[in-house]
Amino acid sequence: MPKCKNLITSKISITNFAVISLVIAYMMMKMQAGMDDQVFAELKKLQQVQEASFTYGSYDVVIKVKFKTIEDLDRFLFEKIRRIKGITETSSMIVAKQVV
Repeated sequence: MPKCKNLITSKISITNFAVISLVIAYMMMKMQAGMDDQVFAELKKLQQVQEASFTYGSYDVVIKVKFKTIEDLDRFLFEKIRRIKGITETSSMIVAKQVV
């Protein structure tokens, strides 16, 4: 019986930790031909960008970003990303559930 009591106590103490939820999103972007270096230089300046990759296919660039709120994500998209010279189109995917 003491082993069960220890397991239950451990489980209760684990639930006391604060959980921080973040808004994680991937933003895909199209850009003007020949603007690769300029767009990359601007993306490197943005601390919110966790990853940035040039891609083949429908979009030229994909970035991964994390924010505390969806409003922060909105501000970032409209005030930072869409103002970068050379970016012509954006599409965002907000992560519903991270599995790995």
